[in-house]
Amino acid sequence: MVRLNFAVYQLDACTALALGSILVGRTLTARQVIRRIEELGGYHVRTRGSHATYEAVKRDEHQRVVLTARAQVPIHSGDVAPGTLRSIQRQLAPVFGEGWLIK
Repeated sequence: MVRLNFAVYQLDACTALALGSILVGRTLTARQVIRRIEELGGYHVRTRGSHATYEAVKRDEHQRVVLTARAQVPIHSGDVAPGTLRSIQRQLAPVFGEGWLIK
């Protein structure tokens, strides 16, 4: 059972796993998100205002670039909003794989 916006939704185990632990109460700061991106091989491309752009590259066995993914990480105090976390996770999932943000 997950509580979102004062409504209660009943989720089966498969759906809850697909949505990740972000929906069941886990929050992350921008620093934690950035640390996880860099642990997996992502790198900082640029910063504009209070948003940093991170990029991840997937290469084949000959080190040729196969896939590139980018995501904007808001660098604000406090926790990153759950919807923003899902968006960042979705944008970088082609390179890092599903559920990469959750250890």
